[in-house]
Amino acid sequence: MTTNQIPNPKMQFFTAAGVPLVGGKLYTYAAGTTTPLATYTDITGGTANTNPIILDSRGEASVWFGSAQYYLVLTDATDVQIWTQDNLNGVNQPTVDYLTGLGSSLISYAPSGYGAVTTTVQAKLQQYVSVFDFMTAAQITDVQTAAGILDVAAAIMTATTACVTSGKALFFPAGTYTCTTITAQAGMKWVGESSVTTIIKLKNGTNANLVNSPTSTIDDLWIEGIRFNGNSAGNTSGDTLVLSGQKPTLIDVVVLKSAGNGIITSGGISFRDTGFEGYFSHIVIDQAQKTGWVHNGPTDSHFDAIMIIDPSQKTNNAYYGMYSDIGGRFNNFHHWNRSTTTNIPIAGMFLTTNSSGNTFTNSHFEGSYLPLVINGSINVFESCEYYATKGTYNVYVNGVSTKLGGICWHYAGFAASKGILLSSIGCMIDVTVYGDSFTSIEFSGSEQNNVVNISGYLELGSGGTLYAGTPNATDSVSINIAGVGANSGTFATPWISYTPTLSSGTGALTSASAAGKYIKNGKTVTFQIAVTITTNGTGATYVGATLPFQAAAQEYIVAGRNNTTGKMLQGDIIAGATVMRIFDYANVYPAADGQILYVSGTYQSV
Repeated sequence: MTTNQIPNPKMQFFTAAGVPLVGGKLYTYAAGTTTPLATYTDITGGTANTNPIILDSRGEASVWFGSAQYYLVLTDATDVQIWTQDNLNGVNQPTVDYLTGLGSSLISYAPSGYGAVTTTVQAKLQQYVSVFDFMTAAQITDVQTAAGILDVAAAIMTATTACVTSGKALFFPAGTYTCTTITAQAGMKWVGESSVTTIIKLKNGTNANLVNSPTSTIDDLWIEGIRFNGNSAGNTSGDTLVLSGQKPTLIDVVVLKSAGNGIITSGGISFRDTGFEGYFSHIVIDQAQKTGWVHNGPTDSHFDAIMIIDPSQKTNNAYYGMYSDIGGRFNNFHHWNRSTTTNIPIAGMFLTTNSSGNTFTNSHFEGSYLPLVINGSINVFESCEYYATKGTYNVYVNGVSTKLGGICWHYAGFAASKGILLSSIGCMIDVTVYGDSFTSIEFSGSEQNNVVNISGYLELGSGGTLYAGTPNATDSVSINIAGVGANSGTFATPWISYTPTLSSGTGALTSASAAGKYIKNGKTVTFQIAVTITTNGTGATYVGATLPFQAAAQEYIVAGRNNTTGKMLQGDIIAGATVMRIFDYANVYPAADGQILYVSGTYQSV
């Protein structure tokens, strides 16, 4: 048992004359009573004193208290009372209690601030857990000196387990922690001194992931203020952070020199009371051998201030800055490459066909063969920049209903390029362009129903044109480029030619021809038709001309002019019709040999 000593472990007693109380008696009772209470001969509490204790030839005795309070009565050898003392406590013995942690439990701690509740030093210290608490002195020295000799992965995992069990955060003091693979745990929270001074580094020759999720349900993981070094110089493979689960949180995290991918995140949807999305803020990924970040979930995660530098170091034009297979919310995303980098990625940001519903604001895409690739649908880019491509295009728009805004530019020192390759349906392109040897946009020929509005300034340079390819007939295009050379000027949605088929209400036209053209913006069709009647024959009632598109279910009236007689014409399009009927102003047959009829107007197609 644990014992307590009174002020002097070897007590000495005296008579009134100051002579040692030889043979004196010390009776020990429970405080406030005459119930005997044992004391002990030494610190172990294994042997009880006699009660009363008989003093030796020097008037001394070894007296060790238990944990209760005492009432003492001192008499001479003939039981004549000398004094009494009540409500006595022992004093903790340092060599036992301090080493077992009991000493700190006896020291009070008063937090500052009005209304703060006094606690103990022990309780206060237990609010804080350091990974050093689970390391040997040699391991701590290795971390503090960045020696990199000892593997501290096991100590980190033991400390993590203890903190997850107790619901506490695990603190990493400044230093370099050399590790083989660390297994992540659901609910773990790691907090470092900062992403500059707290470093977890993959040990040479590990050739495996640095932090790895063993299952897909490592939920509620939190990492803050830590730098992870994948040590690509000492490893040929191994991803740095593999995090699988809902609600991962990374704040002020640096992932440096990954031997494989920098970060891989994944996680499904479960309608929990605290949500499922991830939160990633102030993340830097630098010099990954493969892809900087492979994001497979959780969906709708939030990304803020993400910088990815020099991925695809292993192989040129083989990996990505970020490869996203699911939707998210991005603010201040930036991918780039140093000018001294030899190997560069396929794309800075690659959105797969599954990566839909993304929102990007205030983001920069540069420094790859194709800075931004959009394959998913309903993605929005606002106040973004697309530039410094090492390939042919700055942006590839292949996703349905993409909204692309911002500035798309090129500058001297890079090969002549084209700003946007448009190959999709129902997109809104509204950008400013600038550059030298630059083509603002290329229409792939497979796109349709897009609204394109481009303006800007392009300098004189070889290889630049106003635009490339041919817009689809259903695209609405407005390009207005100032500057000099062939890559400046204006362009608007062109008229599309077609040949209407002619007929008459009754009879038949002997010889007649027609030429038509139209512009279609969405479902709105604007058209012009010129009808030449060489020989009218038996045609009567009205002249019919086919429309470029079937009309919607409502009536339309259009106007025209007989170019031969100068009389006004009218045309009507009945609900759902594919043919327009032409009459003169008096609602009679409008044509005769040698006459030319012009009609134009607007209607809604189905």
